[in-house]
Amino acid sequence: MGGAAHEASRVVAAASGTAYAVVVPTTAPGPGSWAGAPSAALDVDGGFVVAYRVRTSEQRGSATFVGLAPDGEHLTPVARLDK
Repeated sequence: MGGAAHEASRVVAAASGTAYAVVVPTTAPGPGSWAGAPSAALDVDGGFVVAYRVRTSEQRGSATFVGLAPDGEHLTPVARLDK
């Protein structure tokens, strides 16, 4: 797997209409490393609250994060839940 499809499989993407943007890049290169969002919700101000997992090939399920993205793209982590 290579190119855009490979990159898309390793990141969390947020929908903005029909366009997508990377909001959390993977923390390590190579197979088995990715970041993914199992949950996202609108907050009271119209932004997003996102729970996402980070994985490396060395540390399966190393952490779950909670982040805030007021504009749906620029995510700021606010909590880390270790494995």
